[in-house]
Amino acid sequence: MTLAPDDIEPPQTIAWLVELVGVAAALRLVEVHGGARVFVPAKVTAQSELAKSTGIAPAVLRKLCAARGGETIKLPICREWRVRRYRAAGESYSAIARRLVITQFTVWHILHRTDMTNQLELPLGP
Repeated sequence: MTLAPDDIEPPQTIAWLVELVGVAAALRLVEVHGGARVFVPAKVTAQSELAKSTGIAPAVLRKLCAARGGETIKLPICREWRVRRYRAAGESYSAIARRLVITQFTVWHILHRTDMTNQLELPLGP
């Protein structure tokens, strides 16, 4: 059985964000700002700090601004979700470990715990 990245459900902690801006934008926000509090401006342009730091199109970020503008939101790290998505996309254990600044064993442990080590027939190395 082969899983696609879109088969990997986001954690409940960011389900609202995924619904609001989509999986790609939510993933990018978590990649850049995960584990931190982020101020969401009332309005966003291409020159806004949020747009510049994430590379997300202002049109997509406007949805976030409309819903949460003027608030500070906490973005979780979502490490397990990211490991599972990256692996489903075909990334190696070592590439995922480097990307998340964790060990290959931690990658294996997350995948093993979520029963993904047997579902994907991909190489372990780079």
